[in-house]
Amino acid sequence: MDQLILILVAVILLATAVLIYRRLPKELTRCPNCGYAQPPEQWPMQNQRRHVNGRYTITPLPTCPQCNFVYEELKSSKPPKRPLK
Repeated sequence: MDQLILILVAVILLATAVLIYRRLPKELTRCPNCGYAQPPEQWPMQNQRRHVNGRYTITPLPTCPQCNFVYEELKSSKPPKRPLK
């Protein structure tokens, strides 16, 4: 009888975990530093000054609200090189 109660409690806990997981938003951005997750449009932006082509530009970059990790976007202005055949 005790094993039946334990199995029942385990099944209820598993079903609750699956239900909670399915209700979470699908498109979450997760911080690689601390693991904090939030939808991408809710991440605060922090202006960062960069030196590009001899000029300084201010670029807003997403920042983790929990650990202040700043995402560096690696975008190059040049298209990727295609290998020669």
